[in-house]
Amino acid sequence: MPSASSSRRIAVPDAEHAALGFFALLVTFAWTFVAGKDASWDVYNHHLYLPFSLLSGRYETDLFAAGPQSYQNPLGYIPFYLLVKAELPSWLVGAALVTLHTVLIAWPLSRIVSTIWSDPGDRGWRWMAFVAAWCAPVFLIVAGTSSIDPLGAGLALIAAAAVLDRKPTRRMLILGGAAVGLAVAIKPTSAVFAIASGTLLLFRYGLNQVRLRDFWLFCATCIVSLVISNGFWASWLWLAFHNPIFPLYNHIFNSPFIPPNAAAASRFVPTEITGFVSRIWQMVEFRSYVTTEAFVPDLRPIAAALASLALAGLAIVRRGPRALLQARMWTRADAQLGILIVVSYPLWMAITGNARYAVAWFILIGIAMVRAFQLVLPSRYAKIALGVVLSIQILVYTGVGQRRYVGEPWDSEPYFAVAVPPMLRDQPFLHLSLGVQTFASVATYLNPRGALINTSGQFTLPAEGPLGEAVKERLAKWQGRTRVLFQAPPHFEDSETMETVRQRMRNLLYRFGLAIDWTDCEVIWIGYDRKQLPSLTVPQTEKASSPLLSCNAAPRPQRDLELEAQLARADQVFDLLQAHCPAVFGPPPLASDIGDGVVQRRYVNTDVRVNVSPSKGVSLAHFRSLNTVTLGTIDEVIASEGRDACSAWEKLWQQ
Repeated sequence: MPSASSSRRIAVPDAEHAALGFFALLVTFAWTFVAGKDASWDVYNHHLYLPFSLLSGRYETDLFAAGPQSYQNPLGYIPFYLLVKAELPSWLVGAALVTLHTVLIAWPLSRIVSTIWSDPGDRGWRWMAFVAAWCAPVFLIVAGTSSIDPLGAGLALIAAAAVLDRKPTRRMLILGGAAVGLAVAIKPTSAVFAIASGTLLLFRYGLNQVRLRDFWLFCATCIVSLVISNGFWASWLWLAFHNPIFPLYNHIFNSPFIPPNAAAASRFVPTEITGFVSRIWQMVEFRSYVTTEAFVPDLRPIAAALASLALAGLAIVRRGPRALLQARMWTRADAQLGILIVVSYPLWMAITGNARYAVAWFILIGIAMVRAFQLVLPSRYAKIALGVVLSIQILVYTGVGQRRYVGEPWDSEPYFAVAVPPMLRDQPFLHLSLGVQTFASVATYLNPRGALINTSGQFTLPAEGPLGEAVKERLAKWQGRTRVLFQAPPHFEDSETMETVRQRMRNLLYRFGLAIDWTDCEVIWIGYDRKQLPSLTVPQTEKASSPLLSCNAAPRPQRDLELEAQLARADQVFDLLQAHCPAVFGPPPLASDIGDGVVQRRYVNTDVRVNVSPSKGVSLAHFRSLNTVTLGTIDEVIASEGRDACSAWEKLWQQ
C-alpha cells in the first residue's frame, strides 16, 4: 500500500510542478474562452461598483447603492476594476483574470498532491489527482470571471498546503496564515477554511508533528493579515453603521439602521441534520439550486465518500476497530487531508451551503477521491475506475452543465459597453435606483461626484427611522438634482406598458414624497455594439439590452389616501405572517414595495416574496419555483382563516 506519511521527504522535481502549472493554465484558458464572458447579475450589480466606491470615496455618500452587497470589502474586486477601467478588450480582461486564478490555485495544489504522493514514481497519481481537483464544476463556472470566489479558493488552498506540509516551515506558516486571513477579509465565509486549517495544526501538535508555537504563528499571522486587509473597511462600517460586518449578524451588533436579526442567506442551508449527509449525493442531481444557483452536477464528492467508507471498512476488517484509532494512521498526509475536508464541510453547510463559497473544498475533494480509490483498489483497477468517474464527470458537465451563470461571447470591445448622455457625465446627480438589479456598476460611468441610493430592491429602504433619516438627509442635500434610475421593460414605448410602468414608479417613490417628471428622461445604453451605436433616443438595437432610464424626480403633487389605506391593510398581513412564522418571514423588511395593485415584501434570509393584492389575495412566491401558493383573501388571512403560511412555505420550497 502506498505511503503518504507526513514524515517522508518530498522529492518531486521542480520541472513537474512547472508542468502541472502550465497544464492548468492551458486547460483553463481554453475552458474560459469556450465558456464565455460572465455577464451575470453580480457583475452589473456590485463587482465593478464596490472598488469604484472605495477608490472614489463614494462609499461615504452612497447608501445601499448595490443593495445589501454594497458593504462587502471591495479589496478583492480591485484587479477586475482596474482592468475594466483601462478599457482593455474584454478577451484581454478575461486572459488576465484566468492567469491570476490559475497561478493562485495551481501552485498550492501542486504542493498538496506532492505532499501526498511524494515519491518520484508517483507521477501518474499526482497528475490524476491534479486533473480530478481541477475539473470541479464550481471552480470552472467562475474561472476567468470577476467573481472573487476563485481568489478566495486559491488563498484557502495556500493555507491548506502550509498545514499539510510534511514539516511546515516558518515561512510557509506565515504565508498560509496571511493568505487565509486575506481570504476571510474579501469573503468572510472563508473563515470555514481558517478554522479547519487551525484545527488540523492543533491535531498535528497532538501527534508531535508540529510545535504549539507553529499553531500560534499561523493564527497570529492570519489575524494580522485580516486586520490589515479588512481593518479600514470594518472600522468605517462601525463608525457609519455601528456594525463592522454590516448588514450581517445584526442580532449581535444591533445597528439601529436595520432590524436586529441575523441576516444570512439560507437558501442552500439544510433544514434538517440529515440534509448534511444527503447533500453529498444530491450534488449529482440534474437540476439547479442544489448547492448553488447554477446547474453544476458533481459526481466526485459521492465517489470520494463511498471510497473512503470502503477504505475504513477494509481497515476494520483487516486490523479491527482499533485500526482507526492508531496514531500512526493519522500522521499520514492523506488522512490529514481528510480531516481538513471533514472539519470544513459541516461548517460550510451550516453557514451557507452555497458551493460558490466553498470552491476550495470542491477542489480538495478531487484529491481525496483519487487517494481513496488508490488505497481501496489494486492500482490497475483504481486507475480504470477513476478514468470512468472523471470521464463521466467531464462529459456530463461540459455537455449539459452550466458554463457561466450568464455568459456572453468574448470580443474586442470593452468589458462594459455603456453609453451615457453627456449631461449625466458632466453633471453630478443623486440617483435613486428602483429594482432588485441596481445596475450600480453604471455609476462608474456617471459623474463621480454624484451619489446613488437603491431605495427599492433586495433591501427596500424606509422613509422613517435612522435609515429613513439618512435617505431624507441626502434628498435634502440633492434637492433639485435628484433623478430616478430604472430599467425600461421591453416594448416600453407601448402605451399600455408605459402606463403600467408609470403607475409602479409612482407607487415606489410615494413614501419619499417624490414623483417622476416624464418630460425629463435620459437613456443609458448597456451592452450596445460600438460599431452600431444607437441614438440615445431610439428603440434598442438587436444586441443592446433594455436601456436604463434616468428621469428627473419632482415633488409629489398630492397625497393618495386610497394607496395609503391599501398599504396599511397589507402591513397587517405582513405583521401577522412575521409573528406566526418568523423563521421564514424574517428578518422583517423596514418598508414594503408598492407595485401595480400589489404590495410586496421580500425576506432576505429565505428569498420568499409575499404579495398582497385586493383582487388576487395573499400569495407566496420563491426563486426556486415557477409556481405561487395562495393563502387566501386579505380578509381571510387577517382573520386567521386562510391557509397556514408555514406549511405553505414548506410546500413551495420543496417544489
